[in-house]
Amino acid sequence: MLTNPPSYDQDQFNRLQNELQQVRQQLSEVQQQSRPSNPTPSPLQVSNPARYIIEEVPNYAFSQATSQAQQHHVNRNGNQNPPRLEYADAITLLHENGWDATSWELNGNLVERNCALYWAATNGHVTVARYLVRNGASGMSEAEGVDWRAEWRNSALGSAAAANHVEIVQMLLEQATEENLRDNSALSDAAKEGHVDIVRLLLGKWPSRGGSYDYSRAGALAFAAEKGDEEIVRLILEKGVDLTVPLQMDDRAPLCRAAGAGQTSMVKLLLDQNKPPAPTTYTIELAMSMAMRKGHDAIVRMLLDLGVVTNFVMPMYDAVESGNLSILRQVLAAGGRPTPFLGEAVNKGNQPMVELLLEYGAEACKGLNPAAFSGKSSAIAGILLDHGAAVDVLDGRKSTPLHTAASRGRKEVAELLLKRGANIAALDDEGKTPLYFAVISRQPATVGLLWPAEHGAATSSIREDDRMQKVFVESLINGAENGALNDAAEVIQPLIKYGFHFNFNAGSDEKVLGVAAEKGFQTLVQLLLDNGADIKGQDSRGRTALHLAAMNGHYEIVKLLLERGANPKVVNKFGRTAEYWAVTNGHTRVAQLLHRHKPK
Repeated sequence: MLTNPPSYDQDQFNRLQNELQQVRQQLSEVQQQSRPSNPTPSPLQVSNPARYIIEEVPNYAFSQATSQAQQHHVNRNGNQNPPRLEYADAITLLHENGWDATSWELNGNLVERNCALYWAATNGHVTVARYLVRNGASGMSEAEGVDWRAEWRNSALGSAAAANHVEIVQMLLEQATEENLRDNSALSDAAKEGHVDIVRLLLGKWPSRGGSYDYSRAGALAFAAEKGDEEIVRLILEKGVDLTVPLQMDDRAPLCRAAGAGQTSMVKLLLDQNKPPAPTTYTIELAMSMAMRKGHDAIVRMLLDLGVVTNFVMPMYDAVESGNLSILRQVLAAGGRPTPFLGEAVNKGNQPMVELLLEYGAEACKGLNPAAFSGKSSAIAGILLDHGAAVDVLDGRKSTPLHTAASRGRKEVAELLLKRGANIAALDDEGKTPLYFAVISRQPATVGLLWPAEHGAATSSIREDDRMQKVFVESLINGAENGALNDAAEVIQPLIKYGFHFNFNAGSDEKVLGVAAEKGFQTLVQLLLDNGADIKGQDSRGRTALHLAAMNGHYEIVKLLLERGANPKVVNKFGRTAEYWAVTNGHTRVAQLLHRHKPK
């Protein structure tokens, strides 16, 4: 808006004042030329002079004088220079020379806020606004086809109402119909800004109408309630607003707005109204949730004390999400069910909240798998076990908490579960053990922990699990692009240490050694070579690990493969050697190394 204009130095002020005088001179000349002897006026030599006068020049600052606009210029030293500029006269000349007072200027598919009446109303130019209205401009029109949230969609009436220009609002109301006002944003704009006199003017223009949703009054009531403006709220309620028709968007109900904003007195005022309809149970639930999210305890207590809420699902969810123990205790005391929300509290790692839910009877077993999954606190898992959670409680897939902790790498939780007697060899509905999930999920922390040799369990059945070998190898190959090889060596080392033997040449057409060489994982390449990986193995295109390392410029891996006996003369299906690919891809050092190792 133009109510907070930028400052201009004296030279800028003088220049713009001179430009305005030139516009006036042009207008005067056009007026003389367009008398009957010359009915077609000459085009003005400025672009859109109406916009210039109403928008550009007032960028100094406009304030309304008695009968015409007056410009106040404040320079950088705070001194005022108030030259009087006859904008109304300039607008008159423009209109007499063919300018359409009702026009909007378009910018693509948006309507800019440069309708002359809009600017006059926004800045309080009574004389200009009156002239424009007399010549067909409408203060009711809002820009069509523009997103309702856009600031420039407002009508001149709405803009004047928001700016508290009472005289202009009175003038524009003279041309308004009831339908104009019911669908106009003016009342909401005035209520939002707290302009009680304008709210009173607008409410007095049309009566409350039953049987249909009154957007204008309901919206104004919601804005005023949110701001805690009791005077405007009482005024709207006194004049009448029919809320018997269901709200299209309940979270905009006055009670919800007031509750979410923490307006305790306003919530009480709205609840104390004896006029129908009483707020619906859903509206009260929603208002309670909005208060919970912002931590407004007193409002939550007030709404709970009504005794109308019996379904506490939404309030419980919001209480847990907010982490507010005081509010959660209130809802639990009123009848909220604790068990369905225990898992969410566990996932958040909120130990005091978990303890409170358990105090009110939450089933501890419902939180143990979430505790193993999140791993945020082994202490929470211990509290759940102390409250009776079975250490091997099953989820829907017959997985135990140890399965979950193993697959997520939650070592501390897994240690606690094992100490409390968790079955290390437990099988899920597909016959898989916790170790299986630790391995295929590449979780080195839990792989070393779960290896049965450390815990005295039988190992033969696990060591012979070919399915785990196959899945693990395939997971390394298929997940290579997503970092599957980053910690593969850490997982493989403890497995090999305890006697597990992978067939690293199994899997698919690609081999783990080749993928590791291609991606540059030197430690993994060495580990694989030390444990039986086939250095001569070729993928579906005939490429060896040496090809793949060379074409990607991994010098140290190429050197290691050559030292372990890789043959640089081997060609792929297209007859290309590793040296060829090193040269082609510009890896000079690698190419030289391969050239030196060619067999004689």
